[in-house]
Amino acid sequence: MYLIIISTIILLNMCYLQLSFLQNNSLNRTNLIVQVDLIIYGGNGKFRLAKNFDKINTSEKFQFIVRSNSDVRLIMINKSLKDCKILTNVYINSNRNYYLPSPKEFFVFDGSNKTEEISLVIFKREFKLYDILLKPTLNCEEKWKLIDDQFNEFFTIKSKPVPPILQLSGNIRTSELSEELEVSNALIKKYLFDVNK
Repeated sequence: MYLIIISTIILLNMCYLQLSFLQNNSLNRTNLIVQVDLIIYGGNGKFRLAKNFDKINTSEKFQFIVRSNSDVRLIMINKSLKDCKILTNVYINSNRNYYLPSPKEFFVFDGSNKTEEISLVIFKREFKLYDILLKPTLNCEEKWKLIDDQFNEFFTIKSKPVPPILQLSGNIRTSELSEELEVSNALIKKYLFDVNK
């Protein structure tokens, strides 16, 4: 009888340890959930939420607002037909709103290119492939090719509509909704613009 009780206690302890391990493991594998809002500011204090393939004038300025459920690294790349450059390379702490370039600064296009592409590469700090982006020996074009070739095969993205981080006036129409993106480790969010002078 004593042997059965000891065996039962050992078995229960093993089950408890296994459940604790599974629970901790699932907590450590939380997906990355990110919201990226691109706000375009026009004249007279008006602003709008930009969409991919949007039109922007050189008189308009723009700013990104990013929020993530995890601590992440964000690299912003501007690519045109003539040039490719890294605009921002920052760490972002979880559950805070980050304004890029800053809350009181904005990006503008000078109009020298008719088409501009801005891409945000966002990834968890422990994501192993991020060193590709940070290698100083690679120029921006080579990094971009590596992003397209290697990173994209890892992405399974879930998306759901959410209100924008920056409150737009009045009731929010469906066309004014932002999106919350969920991935396992890394995300590339691209915006393509037609630039008008």
